[in-house]
Amino acid sequence: MTMYRATTTGIPTKFRPADPEHSPRVVAPGTMSGGDARLDRGGIIHVTYYRTDLRATIYQTFSTVTDTWGPAATVSTFGALRDNPGYGARAAAVNAIALDRVGTSFVVVGDATGARVFRRQPDGTWTQDGDLSSASSLHPAMTFDRQNRLHVAWLEGEHEIRYARRDASGRWAVLGHDDQIHPAYLARVGDMNAWSPVVVFPPTDVDFQYDGSMSARYDPQFEVDCTVIDVVFFDEDSDVRGGFRPDLYYGAIRLRGDASGTASCREITSP
Repeated sequence: MTMYRATTTGIPTKFRPADPEHSPRVVAPGTMSGGDARLDRGGIIHVTYYRTDLRATIYQTFSTVTDTWGPAATVSTFGALRDNPGYGARAAAVNAIALDRVGTSFVVVGDATGARVFRRQPDGTWTQDGDLSSASSLHPAMTFDRQNRLHVAWLEGEHEIRYARRDASGRWAVLGHDDQIHPAYLARVGDMNAWSPVVVFPPTDVDFQYDGSMSARYDPQFEVDCTVIDVVFFDEDSDVRGGFRPDLYYGAIRLRGDASGTASCREITSP
């Protein structure tokens, strides 16, 4: 796993590796999958990933102040190593992480046996916070809103997108990709009890250029720029050797309307 730092401020145009000599690694035949990350107000990136050699979901931090990795800790050994039906061994366990208003880390794990949420305690240990599903699950995503409510979405089985909340209703959700392997998204609309149609990202002149899961970041608890949603996705099909070594892309989505106002940013950082 490699952490990349943008070479300029603002919307990034180029990146470079940060502290590569201490990056998390495994020795073959061990593998790593399901990585996710969140940045807190102190400049610490909270990272989660799954290690097949330890059969465990791991939590680790990276300091953007010193550009160094912190020690690794086990979140849970939940996660079946057998193939996730329909998706293969690479989906043995896929994770997502989010931070609540005071910076407490929450991790959701989706695997062949279900989806569960875990919470980090003040002493650094982890406890289970919720059992969301007992069916094969993939591509979990989670975030806290301005009212400190946790929203979770995941793909269950082959076709069903599931949504759960720890408190009240939320507004927005992003998929990994649609049924044609193109990044897409949904939004809560109207009276908040309905979902919009699937909106697909603009096509490119190369078939399957967007082939790969997508991670979108809009964290109103910690945003410094409420006009931009940060998106990272990869193109696994660009590797003509068939080795699934993807090209990694960054994109910025500019918001319009009241949701993009700077007043919201000031509101969430006020005492």
